[in-house]
Amino acid sequence: VLDVGYFDVRYPELVNEKLVATMTEKCGAIVLGLSQWSAYTPEKRYSPLEFALHFDRMLSRFEKDNAARARIVVRSVHRVTMGDVLLHCPVWDSRTPAIMERYSLLLKDVCNKRRKKGHDVEFIDTGFITLPMWDSS
Repeated sequence: VLDVGYFDVRYPELVNEKLVATMTEKCGAIVLGLSQWSAYTPEKRYSPLEFALHFDRMLSRFEKDNAARARIVVRSVHRVTMGDVLLHCPVWDSRTPAIMERYSLLLKDVCNKRRKKGHDVEFIDTGFITLPMWDSS
C-alpha cells in the first residue's frame, strides 16, 4: 500500500524543524519540489542563487532532524507556459524557461555537493517527462 501525502509549503525557509520532524515521521520518502513561488511572487522573489542558498539551508534541516531516515529526493523545476503573465512589461513573473532551468541546475549542484559530503539526498531530473509537453497548450 502506498500512501501519498502533500504538505503545502511555498518557500524553502518555511520548512522548519517542526515540519521536518512531522514529514520524516510520517513519510518513508519525501520528494521536494519547491520552486515556483520563489520565482513568481513579486514581493518575495529570489534570484536563482538566493533560491539555491535557501534550499541548501532547508536540506540541512532534513539532515539534522531526519531520525526516521526518510529518503530525501529533490526533483527538478518544472517550467510554466509562456502566457501573457510572463510576457508582461514590466515583468512581474520571472518564471521564464531560462530562470527555471537555472533553478534546476543549481538544485542539482546543491544535491551533488551534499552527496559528496556523505549526505543521502537524491536529485531527479523530471525534464524527460515535462519538457516534451511544455507549453503544448
